Parts: sequence; C-alpha cells; structure tokens
Amino acid sequence: MIRRATIHDVYQLTLLFRSHLKALGGDKREDRADDVDYMASALSSPSRFVVVSVERKKVVGYAQATVYYDFNSVGVVVIDAVYVDAKHRAKGIGKQLYLSAIAFGKSRGAQRVECHIPTGYK
Repeated sequence: MIRRATIHDVYQLTLLFRSHLKALGGDKREDRADDVDYMASALSSPSRFVVVSVERKKVVGYAQATVYYDFNSVGVVVIDAVYVDAKHRAKGIGKQLYLSAIAFGKSRGAQRVECHIPTGYK
C-alpha cells in the first residue's frame, strides 16, 4: 500500500533512511541522532512530501520530494530520494513511489520534474 507518511512512521522511516545511506556507500557519520529530527521535519514541511510503501504494517520503501518555484515562477517538483528495501525490490514499488511524488508536485502546481537520485547502490 502506498500512502503519505505520517509522524507515526518516523521511527521506521529513520531505519530505512539509514539503510539507504548505507547502500549509497556507507554511512560514515559520527552522529546519527539528527536522523529522527530530519525525518520529522520532512513530514511537517508544507513544501516537502514523503510517501511510503507499507507491507504488513512495515515501511518497506519511501520517496521524498520538494516543490519550489524557479525564477520564472514555474513550479518544480524535485524528487530527492526513492528507496525500497532490498527484500522488496522488483515489485514495482519504486515506480509507484516515484509516480506518487510526481502527483504531489502536480497537486502543488509543478509543471516540471527534477530527479536527484543517485545510481550505483552497493
């Protein structure tokens, strides 16, 4: 099930976020205490959107997007992250999350999509 993330998802989102950082080449940060605050702030911001995929009450994937307006006042949705737990890949979850992030942007007036998603996961 794909749905908008809520404050009740923060703990599971934080664990998935840390897995995401590790998959990008290792999380070498000394202090991870801010991760919960980072996720909570993403959920409470009116210009940001976090959508999750939930299976059996567990968050197995997420997408994070931000909407801004460029110098021509054109709305842009920037997809900052799409991540699906390795055990749940190849099921179309990432595509659903990506499309949900685009739909969010369109609902906020975005006419353009930018995607800042790295490749080369380990």
